[in-house]
Amino acid sequence: MAYTNIDDASAHYQGLGYRGDASSTTSADRNLTNTGNSDLQPDLIWLFNRDTQLTGGQKIFDSTRGAGSGKSLSTSINNLEGYQDAAYGYVNSFNSDGFGVRAGTDSNRWFVDRGAGGGDKYAAFQWKANGGTTSTNTDGDINSTVQVNSDAGFSIVKYTATNTTARSIGHGLGAAPQFIITRNLGKTEDWIVFHSGNGSVGGTILNSTAAYNSTSTAYYTGVTSSTFGVGTDLSVNGNYTYISYCWTEKQGFSRFGTY
Repeated sequence: MAYTNIDDASAHYQGLGYRGDASSTTSADRNLTNTGNSDLQPDLIWLFNRDTQLTGGQKIFDSTRGAGSGKSLSTSINNLEGYQDAAYGYVNSFNSDGFGVRAGTDSNRWFVDRGAGGGDKYAAFQWKANGGTTSTNTDGDINSTVQVNSDAGFSIVKYTATNTTARSIGHGLGAAPQFIITRNLGKTEDWIVFHSGNGSVGGTILNSTAAYNSTSTAYYTGVTSSTFGVGTDLSVNGNYTYISYCWTEKQGFSRFGTY
């Protein structure tokens, strides 16, 4: 395995911890600035409220779908995009050195910014893809829309299927992914996760405590250097649009293992 070209990991991934500082009565805008060695304009943000337990309070935003109200995805539940965004807040911009948040109008349940002058604690895990610039990938049975960071082994893949026929999806990584997360954007469905440590097929449900199913081909059916296969379950394939986040290992930068 060749070593990565990455000299500064913070140019491709950063975690940011911050405290809530929003008004307790009205919605507010706020920009959060990353503090790594390099500026990072994130393309995927996985954001957690660490202090207040909220239904759907773990949020994902990505630059392929865009920022703004109606674009959040809650990883702990199976609700559609934009679950309570106006009331609870959302990411409203992907900035050159961080991201912007808009606090919601409900002062008791804020997902991204709650409390003034030292409120709830938040963590935002951020990955760089391609600055929001996408291209059409034709490697699979159907075309996909991808943005890729080849150096860091990360891609965001969006695809629309017409039925539940098993198919392959181009991911753009140039190497087989070790880790994939997929979400149906048009239907109330579970989050499905692939991990290479559990074999080449199967999957598990992110928003569930169910065990990993390493034999079912209804979820994932295998990975190659250019595609990943999806089966017949509506959570990964069907007459809907889907978003997938794909990672492959880069020696000296990332690793996906089991214990």
